[in-house]
Amino acid sequence: MLADWCYATATGTHLPVLIDRHHHRYPAEVREREPATAATDIYLASQCVRQLMGGRAPAPLRAFLRGCTLPNPAVRPQDAWSLLAELDDLLDRF
Repeated sequence: MLADWCYATATGTHLPVLIDRHHHRYPAEVREREPATAATDIYLASQCVRQLMGGRAPAPLRAFLRGCTLPNPAVRPQDAWSLLAELDDLLDRF
């Protein structure tokens, strides 16, 4: 469960905070103070899943997460609902 929505922000605005000790986990657009997009949200959620899974994620899930955390936000997934359907299909194969 994710908690503490006090740092949530609207698409097109800057993230209100960057936690220094987790600097390396943020996408470049956050570190460079660019506006957040759907790709930013997907990147951060994917980083969370990656950290929670540790090294235990199966190869197909690791590949899925890599696609969600590409450096360039323009080539990352932008549609969370389509991405969820893709993830559900992936998980059904396990």
